[in-house]
Amino acid sequence: MQFFSKPYLNNTKKTNLYNFSAYQIDKPGSNEQGRSIQDGEIIFTPLKKILLPREQEFFKIFYRGPEDNRERYYKIIISETPLDMRDEDENRKQPLFYPTVSLETYFVVRPKNPDFKYDINQSEGVLKNTGNTYFRVLVHENCDMDDDSQPYVLYLLPNQEFKDIRLKKKSRKYIVIFDKYYPIGNCG
Repeated sequence: MQFFSKPYLNNTKKTNLYNFSAYQIDKPGSNEQGRSIQDGEIIFTPLKKILLPREQEFFKIFYRGPEDNRERYYKIIISETPLDMRDEDENRKQPLFYPTVSLETYFVVRPKNPDFKYDINQSEGVLKNTGNTYFRVLVHENCDMDDDSQPYVLYLLPNQEFKDIRLKKKSRKYIVIFDKYYPIGNCG
């Protein structure tokens, strides 16, 4: 069983209700295909929580699904709704509407035995993830180590391919996985 915990904070001046929901997706990005979570594959707590201003709580996820060589993706939705704590008689005279703000994030379960592999063809400008787990790609504009400009950043899922003219250019390029940087650039 894998366990993940993240704090969330009510950084507003109001008491808020937080709702949590999750569903499985085929892959992150556009055109996601979602489905409900089966057989308690992931369990998360709390489902709902009221937090006073400046109060903090922890959101916990337990993964109890298959442990194999397939990567799995889940979308977590956290919704925040302000609660009005006025006297009930005062509220009867006018309807009150409160906005709900939602944040969506991804929860990724890596394979039991992650296999980090890729193919790069610089002359064609193609990078393909041939392994079984995602990695991040950083593509800088040039080879200048003192250049502070922001690199182009993307995530490549298993079997995804990135084709771009920037991969053909002479520049610093890196794959980032498991907190390590692997240079794939052609500056040397």
